[in-house]
Amino acid sequence: MIAALAIVLTTGCTPTLPFTTSRDFSSLSWPGVAPTGDTLAPADLGLSAPSLEIEVSSMATHVAADGIVHVTDPGRGRDLVVEMTGWDGHQRWRAEVPGLADREGLTLRTSVDSGLGVVAIWWGVGEPDDTVWAELVSDITWFELDSGRSGTIVTSVVAGESAWTHSTLVGYFSGPADSNAISFMAHLDADLNPVESWAGAYPPGSSILGAVAGQPVWSRLQLGDHEWIFVGDTMVAEDPSWLVWGGDTFVAEELPDGRRLLVTGWDGRVRAETTGACSLSEMLMVGLGGEVISGNLVHLPELGRTVCLDRWIPPGAQVSSVTPDGTVFSVRHNEVYLTTIGQPAVHLTGLSDAPIVTPTHLVFVEDSRGTRRITAYAIGDLQLPV
Repeated sequence: MIAALAIVLTTGCTPTLPFTTSRDFSSLSWPGVAPTGDTLAPADLGLSAPSLEIEVSSMATHVAADGIVHVTDPGRGRDLVVEMTGWDGHQRWRAEVPGLADREGLTLRTSVDSGLGVVAIWWGVGEPDDTVWAELVSDITWFELDSGRSGTIVTSVVAGESAWTHSTLVGYFSGPADSNAISFMAHLDADLNPVESWAGAYPPGSSILGAVAGQPVWSRLQLGDHEWIFVGDTMVAEDPSWLVWGGDTFVAEELPDGRRLLVTGWDGRVRAETTGACSLSEMLMVGLGGEVISGNLVHLPELGRTVCLDRWIPPGAQVSSVTPDGTVFSVRHNEVYLTTIGQPAVHLTGLSDAPIVTPTHLVFVEDSRGTRRITAYAIGDLQLPV
């Protein structure tokens, strides 16, 4: 599966996620414009000379800020080849990982800790699904994205327990196989050393939620059924119904009576806060440049603004990705639309999905019969309609 954006986590002690909500928020007042129905091909926008075209196996890939991590499987239990290819087409690093001879019912997955700059591969039961936790059946091999430095988190569970992990955790939880209770978490610290977090070491009423940037993410119930969320020792949110994190950004959506979207840093300082009415989806996302998407609500840290797009993307479309300067890609029924600030939306022909946006590139992904075609264009090549 492609891994590029952080996925929603719900609070509580069980690894079940997510639940849905139909609440609305509002923006900080950017005027909307109606879509005109104009149609353009990507080449009409200057996207005609990709910096990278590569076809890889679709078994496990991860789109990072500086390139794509992909895996080659020679088969028959031989070593897997893990590579990172930069957006300039040059190989950044290459490594080999022991394969599994018997992989029936298993799939190779990726997970990422964007705060540490680390990606990992591991084997899980069943088909990949970024909305649920997967049962872990192998050790976890991790790689530092910048250097290719690697290491292993050994999966160790006692009799009667199971291990789970997720695309947002480089590590794993363990607990009784017949319940959703979490008793233990293994993850990496800030120096990329494996460390352990035991549920019993936290204050009463606490639940372990995950880990990022070397710190555990956990919650604690307070008097009056209030729930505080911590990264390490720093409180970053109160009473959320949804959580998502990526890089140094933490996002919380409050319970229905609060109707608030809160964006903070790991130091707990508020970067953006908005309330009111704006269409939301069931998923929060944090882009590779720190952009936050909650339905049609978009936070753009480079511009220092939070925008509701309800009035100026096509009806029924959902925001899928956004560039640091506010160029928005939305999708409706496999139709891709591009919207710019103060301009009508245009339909992009020849595309069935929006690009993944990195700080420097637009990355288009096409899957076909076990292969994945990756095409990357420099954002600077994008010529917006006028």
